[in-house]
Parts: sequence; C-alpha cells; structure tokens
Amino acid sequence: MRHSRLLATVLAAGLATVATAAPARAQVTFTSETSVKFGGGLGKMVGFAARLGGGSTTNTETSYISGHKMRTDAGGRSTIIDVDAGTITMLDNKAKTYSTMTFEEMAAALDAMTNQAKASYAQAKADAKAKGEAVPDVELKYKVDVENTGETQDIAGYRAARSFMTLTVETRATPEGKSEKEDAGTLVVLVDTWNSTTVPTRAAQQEFQAAYAKRVSRDFRGATRMLSAAFAGDPRIAQALEASGKELQKLPGVSVKSTTYVIGVPPGQKFDRKLALGEAGEKAEAKESGAKKAGKGLFGKLKQAAAAAAAGDEEQRQEQDEKAAPKQGTILTTSTELKEIKAGPVPASLFEVPAEYKKVESALSKPQH
Repeated sequence: MRHSRLLATVLAAGLATVATAAPARAQVTFTSETSVKFGGGLGKMVGFAARLGGGSTTNTETSYISGHKMRTDAGGRSTIIDVDAGTITMLDNKAKTYSTMTFEEMAAALDAMTNQAKASYAQAKADAKAKGEAVPDVELKYKVDVENTGETQDIAGYRAARSFMTLTVETRATPEGKSEKEDAGTLVVLVDTWNSTTVPTRAAQQEFQAAYAKRVSRDFRGATRMLSAAFAGDPRIAQALEASGKELQKLPGVSVKSTTYVIGVPPGQKFDRKLALGEAGEKAEAKESGAKKAGKGLFGKLKQAAAAAAAGDEEQRQEQDEKAAPKQGTILTTSTELKEIKAGPVPASLFEVPAEYKKVESALSKPQH
C-alpha cells in the first residue's frame, strides 16, 4: 500500500500517549537496527525475495530529536514530525520529493480510511447473507499481562532490565452447521523488551512524547482513532492494542532492545512462551556444540554418538507430536535494537525540507482503491 510507511509512523508515535515532562529542548541522535521476519509460507516468500535483491528484512534507522521535533531516516526516506507546527513531512531522498500533512488533515484522512473499511466490511457481510452463506460471528476476549523478570543486561553500553508484555486475544466463533460458539484459536502478541533508565535518549524521547501526546489528544482524540483506521473491521483489536501500548508506557526508562512476536495458537492449545522465544532450539544447539567438543578420543566419540542418538529420538518424538496435533506458529517477528547514541546539538537544517525538493501530494490523502 502506498501509504503504509506513513501510517506505520503515525501508529507507532500514536501509541506513545503516556509520558512524563522532561527538561526543555533536549537533543539527541540515535541509531537502531530493525529486522522483520515472517513465518510460514509468507516467510519463505519474503526470504526468497530478499535473496534475489527484491527486498530486505533488516533496516538501519537513524533518529534525531530536538525538543518537539523528530526526524527518522531509513532506506532513502525520511519522516519529520513537528509537534508545535502540527505537521508530518515525508521525504523521498532518491526522487527528491516531499509531502506534508497537518495533524488535522491526517485525522480526516484516517477517518475516511476507517469509513471506507467499515463500508467494505458491511458490504461483504451483506453479500454473504444474500448468497445464503454463513456470516462470521466472532467473539473476542483480550487480556494484557506485564512481567518484570528481574534480568539485567548491558545493551549499547547501558544497563537495561527485561520485561515481557503479553497481549492474549481469545476468539470464539460458530462453525458452519452448528448453533453454538466454539474455541476458534488465540492470537498472542508477545513483546520482549529491555528498558534502560540511564540512556541519554530518555529525556529527549520523553519530552517529545509528552508534547506529541498532548497534540494527539486534541487532533486525533487519542491513539484509538489512529488504530481504528487499521482495524476498522473490528475495533476491538484497536482497543486491545491501545491497552497494550499503555501498559508498555508504564515500564520505567526507554526501550533499547525489543522483540515483538505475533503468534497464532490453535484451538485447544495453550500459549508457550519458551517455544515462541526459541529457547528450546537454543538449548538443542548448545547440546550439539557440546557433543562436538567432546568428540575426541574413544570416550568422546561414544558420548558424541549417544548425543546424536538422543537427538534423533527427540526429533522423532517431535515429528510424532506434530502429526498428533498442530502447535502454535509465529506469524511475524520484529526486532529493534539500539546501536549508537550521541547526545548533543542536532542541526536545525535536518528538520527543514531541502530547497531543491519538489512538493507532491501525500500518499495518505490520495483515494484508496
């Protein structure tokens, strides 16, 4: 979609609606690396495209914050948010073009997208009913849990504490030919985040987010309006995501490393966090590495053979388990890690559009088909 990057930027910033005021005009530059991995067949397609040079699943982003302004550079494009002016500007640095929308224009565009999506959803239900087809009636129930693990780690030279945020969306639906709802599976969003209270980006991010939150509340009526544009078919998903965003904002400090997993859990199964984190696979690799190191001499070779046999038995058991019942599957994994921080003055020119750039219409303001 032409507007996907712009909308993603607004949604990400919109979730930051709980913040604390900080000293005025803090300035900082920080670089982070973001990777995206798709599971299942979609993951294979994305991986194949990346190998052919048709796409990349890893990007480096550099962000600059100066008071109530933030610029993010990634992949030849830049986004500038000016809270005081109430504008969002997108730069295409390769084509040397730019587009600017006010927050009010953005809100109107999001409302139009929401109404269009609602109308399409209603029409699809009406068409299905007219054809005598069953109209899905899905019941959703969500809950949000946050766990502070007590684990600490140095990331980019700063001490960070680990926390998990788990959004669980349980679904129930009426199968065709039946009259009562049944378990239709669970969608889980797991956020594995490391937050630090000592990074110099903290004051700058909190100052910007505090100003942005105030403006969003006035022009967008909060994050729900933004999220509703993405989930117009079922606003309950938007409510669940907003609740998750508020819980994450309660964690002290700012995130320096975060991995988000979107997981589908089949009916009758329980979510397994260790399986989602891949801890079982890491332990298996560690055992294999240990077996190879022990493979010297007669006794070492015997140990290695025994470990290989045990691994084979385990693989056979796993295959049998997989045939017996479907297990949870990771749909999407996104990771962001802070790589470098520079505290200090940020050139004002970074928040201005270069004179040679040509203004074009914003992708979000164009009619969507």
